[in-house]
Amino acid sequence: MLKHGMRATDNSDDPAYFGGYMNENDRAIANAGVIDRNGLIELARNRFLGSFLPLDEVQMHLDAIDAYVATCAT
Repeated sequence: MLKHGMRATDNSDDPAYFGGYMNENDRAIANAGVIDRNGLIELARNRFLGSFLPLDEVQMHLDAIDAYVATCAT
């Protein structure tokens, strides 16, 4: 979906019941080899872009993701 320009997300609806917290989901996706580093970053950003948070809070989270990514080696 990401390759086709869709704003795809991965989610963790009721993780205590179903399992699959976000970090676990991201690790599973990465370990499956179906997405690269940039795709994982895009999924993380899309979680906030697709949320119902106020725009200033969305931007705050996007900035935090970008700052974290900037500190990580590629």
